[in-house]
Amino acid sequence: MDSNFANLSEEFEQIYLEPQSLTSFRLFDLPPELWLRICEVAVISPVPVNVTRVPFQQQQAQRVQQPAITRTCRLLRQEALPMFYKNNTFEAWHFCQPWTCPRQWLLAIGRGNLLQMGRLKIYTQNDKEFWQGCFERAGLKDVEIREVEGAEVEEPCPAHKNHLTLDTVLVTFR
Repeated sequence: MDSNFANLSEEFEQIYLEPQSLTSFRLFDLPPELWLRICEVAVISPVPVNVTRVPFQQQQAQRVQQPAITRTCRLLRQEALPMFYKNNTFEAWHFCQPWTCPRQWLLAIGRGNLLQMGRLKIYTQNDKEFWQGCFERAGLKDVEIREVEGAEVEEPCPAHKNHLTLDTVLVTFR
């Protein structure tokens, strides 16, 4: 940039003197296929959404929060929230003290979103019967639970410094 301001045009100075326009970008002025694509990019995660990774209760509330774009207006919520639950993979870790139970999150999101979600993969030290009882006590009775192959989780928490092999429970909501 030229250090001699005398050589700059008058328009250069006006950029800083005039107040900026308060008009915002209007998402819904775009064709629906474009703003739906923007919603997809905003709510679909390339990695599994881990709903229990936060070990502290006050931070757990952040896990329940739905994507920010779904909290901007009713139309975006109506379109993007089903995308979020239907197109993401959800997982929960439940194997030692600091990791909270995924039931809290499942109850918080509501039955309609559970049905959209379809499945939850839980890495756990507990068997299928344990989870069946947990879900029944939480009022989530219409679930199918099956055990699948074990999974090796690397450094799941401070108490488990090494690899830990866990059972994997696949929960389907109906």
